[in-house]
Amino acid sequence: MKKLIVGFDGFVDIMVRPVKEKGDTTQYFDTIGNFGRYITGQEGKSCSIEMDISVRKHGGNAPLLSTAASRLGLDVTCVGMMGYPTPDPVFEHLPFKKISYMPPGESTALEFNDGKIFFAPGITATDPWGRITEAMQGKISFDDADAIALVNWSEVSFAKELWQNVLDSLTANKKRHVLFDLCDTTRKPKEDVADILALIGAFTAKADVTLSLNENECLDIGRKIFENNDAKQIAELLQEKYGITEIIVHATKWSYMLAEGEAVFANTIYVEKPAISTGAGDNFNGSYIFARSQEMNPQQCIEFCHKFVHDYISGN
Repeated sequence: MKKLIVGFDGFVDIMVRPVKEKGDTTQYFDTIGNFGRYITGQEGKSCSIEMDISVRKHGGNAPLLSTAASRLGLDVTCVGMMGYPTPDPVFEHLPFKKISYMPPGESTALEFNDGKIFFAPGITATDPWGRITEAMQGKISFDDADAIALVNWSEVSFAKELWQNVLDSLTANKKRHVLFDLCDTTRKPKEDVADILALIGAFTAKADVTLSLNENECLDIGRKIFENNDAKQIAELLQEKYGITEIIVHATKWSYMLAEGEAVFANTIYVEKPAISTGAGDNFNGSYIFARSQEMNPQQCIEFCHKFVHDYISGN
């Protein structure tokens, strides 16, 4: 069984739906655009928006990706912020091995039919790598893994430090697969984005590397680094400039993958009204790591991910 290590975040998510109108039945804001237009219409005034809480659940990119990958059959260890010294109860039932080095963050997620908006504090810590190495000692090492997923650079203030430490701990092994997900880059300055992309490129000396971006992240990086607003061209420029083995851009209705010498474009199995949208990208990434571990070709990988994500957001 292929071994996957995932790090390093973890959140307790409170999932809510913003109420548009409440009478005999409740109507929710169905799209981010409709909600945004309502908010901007209150400029210069005050307003109150009721939130219907649907669930308090485990969150964070690392736990969600770990859940998806382990359910597909990978041997997954999540090194994350799930509670210290023992995991918070919301993480206990999850089907992967847990190594927790600090308490989880907390976030509120506004869910809409076309996406979600997270409100979450930035995460800081003293000597996070020391905490991680102590928690992992005698259990597993990154150099033992067949695959590694490093996620949520944008919300974890010390993520770059941790990723550099992982790189330094690895011996060269081109059979190893490392996937990166930066998460929402829009609040990060151009210089920070360029630095983290260069670090991701440096991993190619020791592993096959995939950078997975959603459409928003891809376009933001394109504007900041290349002054370009075309997703396919941005993927090509990223691969050319940083030498990253594979670039994947996954959007609501399509995905584009640029592997070495091969480009794949495929439409998703679109779900107009998803039962859940939070975690769609993490399920895409988890299923992609699994597909790669089964030696599927790029086209098969993308089609497998689309089917897996469709089932997830449909509530199947």
